Amino acid sequence: MGSPLMLPPESLRLLLEAMPAAIGLLRDNALIYVNSAFAYAFGYHSPSELSEAGGSTPFFPAVRRSSVATKTAGAPVKSMR
Repeated sequence: MGSPLMLPPESLRLLLEAMPAAIGLLRDNALIYVNSAFAYAFGYHSPSELSEAGGSTPFFPAVRRSSVATKTAGAPVKSMR
């Protein structure tokens, strides 16, 4: 098997932003990144607008690590904490 694909952070951000699917990344139960499609899915014009409105708190007030796989785009958003 080949080695895993390693992308620099900026390349990963560009790739995630280009995806048509809504993508949110969680770290330590905090939503740390969303692409534009994620923001649009929740009625915001951009990830920064979503962040200014309170980040992930309205959507995932009590996300548990075990539920990450069930959640389904580029600027950091406010932590849920």
